[in-house]
This record gives sequence, structure tokens and C-alpha cells, in this order.
Amino acid sequence: MSAEQEQNERKRKRAAKERPRDHPKKRSKVQDGDKEVDQKAELAVVPVNDAVGNTAIVPVIKKKEKKGKKKDKTLKTTKIEVPWSISEAVGGWFLPHDPVFSPDEKFLILATRSYLQIYSTATSLLVRSLRVIRSDITSYALSESKPTQIYAATAAGLITTWDLDTGKWLGRWDIKSEIRGIAAALPAKGSQDIIFTQEAGGRHVINAQTLKTDTGASENELKQILKTEEPIQSFQVLSTGAIIVVALQNSMMIGKALPRSSTDLKELEYVWRTFKIQQDITTFHARLETQTGPIAIPQKGSSGINPDSLDLAIGCVDGAILLYNDILRKLTKIERKNEKKNEKKNEKPENIIPRRLHWHREGVASLKWSVDGNYLISGGKETVLVIWQLTTGKKEHLPHLTSEIESVVVSPSGTSYAVRLADNSLIVLSTTELKPKTSIAGIQSRRVLHQGSESSQSGTLPSVLQKSSNPVAAYGKVPMAVNPLNSNQILLPIPSSQPRSEMSDQRLPAPYLQTFDISTARHVSRQALTRNNATNFNLGPERLKLREPDVKLMQLSHDGKWLATVEDWAPPPTDVEHISENDKDAAKEQSLRREIYLKFWLWNHQKGVWSLEARINTPHLFPDDMSTCQVIDLVSHPTEVGFATIGEDSFVRVWKPKVRRRDGAVVRSATSDALYTWSNSCSIELETSIQPPETKKRPLSSSLPLAACLAYSADGSALAATQDWGFNTAPGLVHLINTKAGVVHRSLPNLYIQKLAALAFVGQYLVVVSESVTVWNLVDDELSYSHSINLNQSDYTHQNSLIHLAVNAQDGTFAVAFPSLQFDQLASKKSKAPAPKIRKASSTIIIFDPSRPKPLHSSGLPDVVMALRPTLNGSGYITLDSAAEVRIINPKSSASIPLIGPIAKPDQSLATAGEVEEEVEDMDVDDEEEVIVPAAVKDSEMTDDEIEDTENDKPVVRPEHLAQIFDVGPSFAGQSMKELFNAVVGLYARKPRVRWEQEVTVGI
Repeated sequence: MSAEQEQNERKRKRAAKERPRDHPKKRSKVQDGDKEVDQKAELAVVPVNDAVGNTAIVPVIKKKEKKGKKKDKTLKTTKIEVPWSISEAVGGWFLPHDPVFSPDEKFLILATRSYLQIYSTATSLLVRSLRVIRSDITSYALSESKPTQIYAATAAGLITTWDLDTGKWLGRWDIKSEIRGIAAALPAKGSQDIIFTQEAGGRHVINAQTLKTDTGASENELKQILKTEEPIQSFQVLSTGAIIVVALQNSMMIGKALPRSSTDLKELEYVWRTFKIQQDITTFHARLETQTGPIAIPQKGSSGINPDSLDLAIGCVDGAILLYNDILRKLTKIERKNEKKNEKKNEKPENIIPRRLHWHREGVASLKWSVDGNYLISGGKETVLVIWQLTTGKKEHLPHLTSEIESVVVSPSGTSYAVRLADNSLIVLSTTELKPKTSIAGIQSRRVLHQGSESSQSGTLPSVLQKSSNPVAAYGKVPMAVNPLNSNQILLPIPSSQPRSEMSDQRLPAPYLQTFDISTARHVSRQALTRNNATNFNLGPERLKLREPDVKLMQLSHDGKWLATVEDWAPPPTDVEHISENDKDAAKEQSLRREIYLKFWLWNHQKGVWSLEARINTPHLFPDDMSTCQVIDLVSHPTEVGFATIGEDSFVRVWKPKVRRRDGAVVRSATSDALYTWSNSCSIELETSIQPPETKKRPLSSSLPLAACLAYSADGSALAATQDWGFNTAPGLVHLINTKAGVVHRSLPNLYIQKLAALAFVGQYLVVVSESVTVWNLVDDELSYSHSINLNQSDYTHQNSLIHLAVNAQDGTFAVAFPSLQFDQLASKKSKAPAPKIRKASSTIIIFDPSRPKPLHSSGLPDVVMALRPTLNGSGYITLDSAAEVRIINPKSSASIPLIGPIAKPDQSLATAGEVEEEVEDMDVDDEEEVIVPAAVKDSEMTDDEIEDTENDKPVVRPEHLAQIFDVGPSFAGQSMKELFNAVVGLYARKPRVRWEQEVTVGI
């Protein structure tokens, strides 16, 4: 370079330095979403209160004040917290308690563990819901002095009273002992109820008490009237408390009150008489009838009035029914004879010969006398209601109910029977025609009962429930799907029956499909997906119950028109043990006879049911012996109709439909709908085996994976697949499959070590859940973050069935739910069972943003989550727990699924709550009937404040209201367009309803 060129270069650099320019630090801006924020601003925290105290993180800008000449040029990363909320529980199982009719029989009272629910017998709608907090409800009874009041007892020893007509909470008393049963009686000369309570636990005691309401302390008097050495099954109070009938395991006790001069509780004394029977007692019912007339056998000092005749009906475990007519007089007569004779020649009460009725082949679950005493109504596991005509000995049957009968109640007038079934439903039948007038059903999903979690006063023998335990396997996943055609509805496989007397550790098969509307908390429909034995003779030659196929996997297509299910059935070990020499051969024979079907169902809009279009027998086979292998996971394509499965054979198979054609023409059904054929479009083989390390602690087979997961990307172009072999040497491979080419595009190693639970795509991130939550950035090909999960259990084989993962495509978040199990170590050491007993079980749910390591939300749930799904019309998630209760978790400003409360408003009389109820058309009760509820309309342009003020500020218009307007007959005989328009406008122009939180009355 010449000297002249060097001089020009120095001048150019000097001019560049002297040119004025803005300092980059003073003009730098920070990108925050879609806005540019000046660096002098900082992020601030705005306090927001939440009912549950859980928050999400979003940035909010706040300008920094100047202090002198110094300026803080640093950007603080303080973030605000936006609350999330957890809705009230929807659904739940009804308590094992006899339903209670109101005195006018217009309402029926049922209870879940947290709510007393009042239903209308005319419309089957929920009229009022009374919430009891702090403890679970165990029993309830109507007041005898004030029939509009009801007493509710809890496991914590609290008795709460309500006014049913107004829903007003009246008071609460602490009995300081766990209550299992409660009954109320009004003395003949008294004005206040005497409350009889049965204590639970090791104390076999019945107490009598008066609850005082005239003092601020709400003091009560208590007196123990009975204490036994044997457990008390149930009790019944008759004749204003003058007679109490108590059932033990195989004996009955009858107590008769002695005359007293005042209504003082201290003077209340009973004389008890006991007699035994040969069979264990499952249920009983007593009936007291006062007879007047001439005395058959004149006695000294008689008053001319015959004593009360106490008739007793007892159901036994062998299916027999024993009838004792006038049993109290017979017992008294035996006592008088024994007083006159020597002790060696005493006559025993067991010598009384009862009348014996026998039709039930198993234990009688419930029986009741008719009002006139001429009939006896019984029910049990046969799904048949039996009506005994006692004068003629004839029987009348109502067969083929949907499930086993657990409880039967006769209405006060004797015109209706309320039958509670073991599938969490109830029907009210007319006594004349035996036709259903009312149908009530809750969520019927598989549930798990803890020891002592539910108590019964209905008389059902709870010995099996008391001996049952709850191992980890009982909390397996429940396949659940949200209906894309109606985002308020969920679909889930359900067992045919879940009687409390047979609750055990074994997973019950789920051959039925239930559709349940979360918004209205109403059962929509139920249909069979597999063969079932609910209403047939379901016992084998050795009197073992026949097992139905189990729907283990289920998915809906993205448009909601197709349903894919995987059902599994295998013969019980007792059926193959005669052809095998040892347990290993028996397991092999059982596997060879296993039946696994992949079924595809098409939604039929006209009939409102799912129609079976195709069935794939053995979708996965072992290549060596062509035997059936299990399907481990099933996923749906997010943008087109199609499904993918992965099995024990380490193959990923993609299934797609094709229109049937014959000679080039589309084959159609009788309704002119095109018919489809489903086939395997492609199969991708993964690694087939990984050699385990030589260890004696975990002798696992290397030929079968313990867990496998599939996940589609948002556009369906990639399919992630992984298998877990159960030992540390497995590399934790996740394969990314190109769905168009049907080949493995890439494999990501070491994303987890073992205990695989779930897999999902969230935008550009891949989430793997095992012992920790791992988020992998696919664009940058690096680990984003990892969050550990603490599971208080060591059973590895059920790890993947305990942890749940769901992705919400609306807001780009994902949620993880896992249980917290507390084991009874003392019981596990003495027990021969391989799994320890579970003392307490709960869950934790955590919501993440894949771009941030800090969770958006974390909270605990009182029960174990058994299904987790995202809401389809906004931010949020839906959980289904082991108590069959559904909860919605979403940001407080987002109302993804509006919850419609009961009909009656707070403090509104039930008699005047008919603005909505009187307009509801009387519905014919049918388990297969479907009620379609319009989907909620989402308004994305509303602000948070507007949503908070108006999300429930609209009148509730149910489908029955519109059906009453339009379904009036043929079109030529219908109303004019003007009349129809005015009727529809009248529905939507009514006075706005109050919020759901205000409609549920809470007792403290």
C-alpha cells in the first residue's frame, strides 16, 4: 500500500470516529411478545389474589423513577403472577345410603361425599345442592319434627342441619366421634327430635342425643343406649323411637323403650332381646303396624288394644329371605315362659320358625315392605327387581336392569319405588305399571375405595369392603376423551357394575361407553362397546363370575366422527390350569388364548350412537409364533382421520380408512352412507430387544418392553415413539418417524433413564415424562430443562399407569399429574400380598410452559388423578380422579367450560323454583336416550373484566326447553314462524341466573 493510500485510510477512520451517533445502550429495546419495551422500564409485580393461591407468570411493564443523575441501566426480570383456579368437583358416586323422598314425593334426596343433592322426581333435574365441608358425609336423615329439615352426619363427628325448602344452613354440632349411621325420631310427648347415631370404627355403639338450638354454644345431650361386642351392620328406628332394630353379623337385636314420665333423655332406657339365625345377614327391614280390636286371648290387666305387631324381613348371604311376623310378641312370650320354668328347660328364641322365601341365587342386597304390608320388594346381583305377594306366594319380576341393585326404597304413599343401582344411577318406578318416572345417573367410571371411606346404613354387608386393600395397580389410567363436537362432553369406558360388596384390588373390565356433560353435570348416553354379561347369567360351572372384555385404550379423531378402541380379554388362570404343569405354562396358555381387538366406530347422527365400522383382530403379533401381543399405546392423528398403535412386538402401525368400492362405485349402507374399510397403511419396526445386565434383583425378560409411548406432532408430520425395557442399560431412545415416508427419520438417545410414563409434542419442544419431566428443544437440538417428580412408591411395573401428561394446543402449555401415596408399612409386613396397603392417596398437578423451567401452576388434589385431558375451547385441563369426580383447572379469567348450577336459587323456595322446572317437558326415562347440549360459544374479543362479569350472566336454556317449542308435531300442524320466534326469544330474554358459586350453599 502506498503512502497516499495509507493517509486516506487514516482520514476515513478519523472521520468515522468524529461522526455523531446514538449510544447503543441508550437506544436498545427489549422485545416482549409483540411489543418493544424501552430498557429504562422494568418488570413489576402486581398482587392478585386467588382462591387456591396458585399463579402463572406474565410480564407487566412499570416505568422506573429517576434518582438524581444516576440511572439504572439494568433490566430487572421480575414477573407478575396471574392466578389459576380449580373448579368445584362435578360428579362423584352416590353414597351407599337409601335415597330419601320428600314428604310430598316431589323431590328425591341423594348425597355424594361432599354434597346433599335434591332432585326433582318429575324432571330428574338437580334442583338444589347443599355442600358440607371439612369432612365427608356418611349418612343423612329427615327430621321428624320438621319434615323440611335434614340432618347430615360426617366422618369427623359433625351433624349439620339444613332447611331443604330454602337451602338455609341452620346449625352444626360436634359429636366428637366418627358417625356411620343416623336416624331421627320424635317422641310421642316431645317437640324436639331425638337423634340416634351409630359410631364407626372399633366402638360398636349406638347413642341417642338431643341437639339444642336455643343456646349459642349449641350444646347437646348424649346417652349411650347400646354397646355390643360384635360389629353393628345397621339399625332402624320405629314408632317415634319406641323400638330399635339392630342387625349384627348373624343375629338381630330388638330394643323396646321403657315407659318414662318425661321427655328427659336421661330417662330413656331400652330392653334388648336377641336371637340368632343360621346365615350371615346382608340386609333387613322392619315394619310396625298398630292393630285395634278385640283381644284374641284375654289376659289380666289388658287394655283392650292389641300390642304393636312388629314384622321383620331379613335377607341372607345365600339369597334366602326370612320373614318373622309379630316377632316382638313372640320373643316376649318366650321370656315369660322361661321365667316360669327351670333354666335347663328354657326355650330358645332360635326355635321360632320363620317363613322362608328363596329366589335370589346370591346375597340379597336390599329389601323393603310395602306400605300396606302385603308385598315385599327385593333386589340383588341378578339385576332383577322381585316383588313378592305374601298372601298368595306369587312373584312378579322386573328383569334386565342396567346393573346390580344396591338399594330399594318405597315412597311414603307407596306409589313409587326408588331403586339405586351399582353403576351410580337411580330410577324411580311406578308401583302400578313398573315404568320409570325418574332417571338420575352420575359419572360411572372406575373408582377406588379406601378402607372405611364409605359407610352404609342401608344394611349391605361391608365385610368384603373392610378387608380390601388398595395397591398401586388399582389406580391405573382410565381412557378419557373430550368430544370435539361438543367440548363440554367427555367420553370414558365404564364397568357394567361396581357393587361395594365386591370392591377389590382387581381392575374391573370396562365394556361400556358413557358420555357425560360436565357443564350440566348430567349423564348423556351409555352404550356397549364389547360383549357383556350385565343382564345374563354370568357365572361359570364353578360359580366363578365370567369376565368381560376390557376397553384399555380409546381415542377420538380430530373431527370427533371416529372412535378407536382397543379391547383385551384373556381367560382366567383357573380355566387353563388343568392343561398346564406350572405357572409359567399356565401364563403361556393364557397368552395364546388372549383376544385383542382394535375397533373403529363411526358416529351416527340420526341414531345418536357409535356404529361399529371395522374390527381388526390381533392388530399386533409376535413374529416367531404368530401369537397375540398386547397393544401398549394408541394415539390419534391431529389433522386427518387416522390412528397409530404400538405393541409388544416393537412395531408402530398406522391405521387409515378407505371408502369401500365395488366395480368403481362407492358401496353404501341402507341409509345411503358410504361404508369404510380400515387397514394398516404402514408399519415401522423399532429395536426388538436390549440385553439386560446380569443381576438377581430384577429378573426381567428382554423380549418384551415394559412401557411404550407414541405422540404426534401438531401438524401430524412427525410421530415420536419410544420403548422402555426396564433396566438402566437401556439408552432411552426416542424415535422420530416421518409419517409420509413411514421411516425413522432420527433417534434421540438418553432422554430418560427408565420408568417411562408419557411422551408429547408441545410446539417445537418434545416432552418426555419418566422419573422427571424432560423438555427437549428440537429446533436448537438441546435440553431446555428438567423437572424431577417425587413418587412415594417403589412399584415400577405400574409407574407408567400413575403419571399423566396432557398438552393444551390453545395456549401451548402442558400439564403433568402424579399421585402421592402413603403406605401402611405395618400392614404390608404382616400381609402376604405383594403390594403394601395404601393408607392415604392424593395427587399433585403441575402446569408448565415449555419455554420456562418454572411451573405456571402447582396444586394438590384430594384423590388420585386417573385421567387428564386438555379443554378444547380455551386454556385449561380436565381431571378425573379415583372418586369419579371431575374438576376443571384453568386461568381465572378463562371460562373454558361453564358450570351450570342447580335450578333453585339461594334462599328460593323449592315450590317456587319452577320457572325453569315447569317449562321442562316430562322426559321418558331411557338409559340409551341421548340429550345433546349445545357447545359453549367462545368470544375471544372480550376482555378479562368482561368475562369475569358476564361469563354466567346469561339465562340457562336447556335442550328440553327448545324441544318443548319445536317438537310439537308435524310441520303443517305446528306454530307460525312468529310464534316460534317469540317463544325462543322468551327463553333467552328471561331474568339472568346467578353464578354457580352462589347457587351452591356451603355449610361450615
